[in-house]
Amino acid sequence: MKNIHLVCFLALAASGVNPVGASDSTPDALTEQVIIDRDPVEDAAVEALDAAQVDLKRGEIIIIRYGHPSFTSDRVVEEMKSQFGIVLKKAGCVSTDISIAYATVYNAVMQRAILAKFGKTLTQIERSVEANQTLQRTPGTKPDSSAESDSRRR
Repeated sequence: MKNIHLVCFLALAASGVNPVGASDSTPDALTEQVIIDRDPVEDAAVEALDAAQVDLKRGEIIIIRYGHPSFTSDRVVEEMKSQFGIVLKKAGCVSTDISIAYATVYNAVMQRAILAKFGKTLTQIERSVEANQTLQRTPGTKPDSSAESDSRRR
């Protein structure tokens, strides 16, 4: 609904009609009205959709993560990139409604691409890599090459 309002407002302003709510038709007054009517969360979501599509066209798969980074080891992050080409990007601990909207839309596009490309969800791939890492750290065991090849097949 806000988009329709914005388009109507700009169309009226371009035709020289003083839109309702604007004190005059000066460029500054029109700019102020447009900024007030825009939803920054919605804008962030649209921007994220565009950015994700551009990144995918470049062959980049990136997942944006907020919060404490200790849930994923640096080794797993490296393996995700080297084995699958998936970059786990740490975006910090502090998030806003705008950054959450951006990350949610961006990651949704990326997660669909991951599922289409590998036949597995991001979580399944991450668990597979983590399991392999655990086996590599355990003395006397070898990494499960079938798990690794299985993850590449899917």
